[in-house]
Amino acid sequence: FSQDSWRVAANATTGAFSHQLAYSDTQIDRESFSEGVSSFATEGSLERLSYVGSWQGGNSLRLIYGVDHETESIDDGSTDRDRDQLGFFAEYQGRIMELLSLSAGVRHDDNDDFGQFTSYRLSGAYVTTVAGGDFKLKASYGTGFRAPSLFEIDYNRQLDNPDLAPLTPEESEGVDAGVEFFANSGL
Repeated sequence: FSQDSWRVAANATTGAFSHQLAYSDTQIDRESFSEGVSSFATEGSLERLSYVGSWQGGNSLRLIYGVDHETESIDDGSTDRDRDQLGFFAEYQGRIMELLSLSAGVRHDDNDDFGQFTSYRLSGAYVTTVAGGDFKLKASYGTGFRAPSLFEIDYNRQLDNPDLAPLTPEESEGVDAGVEFFANSGL
């Protein structure tokens, strides 16, 4: 396994707006061995162009938005292919009276092989002062999507096992809730 990566980014801030434009490239070479003999080798790359912007509306409101484009490629000597994925995202982060923090985010991906997916996340936290410290209630809910990489698809194909089902995207759903207490140390 060998990996070479580099990234370049430009940042700009104008008033309440900030912007970042970035480009990255990763080259990956993999070789698998069976009893000391090379059994499967690939060369691949992942190029990514992204823009992330944000708007700060005072101390209690922030909007984040952006777009990214990824091109993934693989060559195993018999298969040489690439695939694109375009994603758009936005997130709201806000606070109400210094007690309640809220966030809501959404992301839409369009993958050449697996189509379109929309995922989102909602979270909140309530903090109040109680005797001797701060008490925090928090909760979040979110969904996710990840397409199998071209390497995963190609490796699965190389196994040549008719009982293996074709790889499909991973979709997730998560919930989390918690209570925290932070004691004031008096220092």
